[in-house]
Amino acid sequence: MSKAVPESTSDRRTSKRVNYRTQGNLVTPSGDWFVYVINLSINGALIALIEPHDIRQGTLVTLHLELNDGSNLIMHGEIAHSKEHYIGLSCQPHSEQDRQALKQLIDHLSPLEF
Repeated sequence: MSKAVPESTSDRRTSKRVNYRTQGNLVTPSGDWFVYVINLSINGALIALIEPHDIRQGTLVTLHLELNDGSNLIMHGEIAHSKEHYIGLSCQPHSEQDRQALKQLIDHLSPLEF
């Protein structure tokens, strides 16, 4: 059961997010990490990194995703927040092809709005 969010609380996210489970690779200055994707938007992603890590807010990253249809998607950005093994990314698709693939995926997975 979900709770209603008070109107005074504003959500910083401006693009719709979709739940999407897949695996990926997070490339950071300190190394590469195997990650699980929890959700995606055109401007970010929520991932889980099970291994202990030292990744901090503001770290520049590249996220390589394996989409369920067998294609790949690359996003560049930074760590927006981190709590335990959950990491929020503020990122953009690498190319116009990546942007179109991500937009198509999000549109496909989003519930229809009436």
